[in-house]
Amino acid sequence: MLNVAGVNHFTAEELFFRGSSDATLRLNTPPPQELWKNMIPTAVVADEAREKLGHPIRVLSAYRSPAYNRRIGGAKSSQHMRFCALDLGTEKPALLYKILLEMRRDGKFRGGLGLYRTFVHLDTRGVNANWAA
Repeated sequence: MLNVAGVNHFTAEELFFRGSSDATLRLNTPPPQELWKNMIPTAVVADEAREKLGHPIRVLSAYRSPAYNRRIGGAKSSQHMRFCALDLGTEKPALLYKILLEMRRDGKFRGGLGLYRTFVHLDTRGVNANWAA
């Protein structure tokens, strides 16, 4: 399904990563199958951004069950619970954020972008939102 969508830099295993905190918390679950389609637009955008960045990107967080999201202090209406958000770790988060802003300005997607010290949050919620930590 990912190759058909044109996603070359991310595997299904990466997109189904439960998050590093789940190794000890054991609260996260795989995303319900009815949400799987929600990840495709986000993965396509992340894949194109990875190509433009020219550096590896690691998925730090994808789907979050409501219990897991609450436990780790995620937003109450986190897009991760809809399986349309990725936290992307990179050595160049500011550059990745800039690339994603340009892609959004060019109409490639509508969604949220958050810049953090070591990663960028990307989602395809359908309306634009920005924040920085």
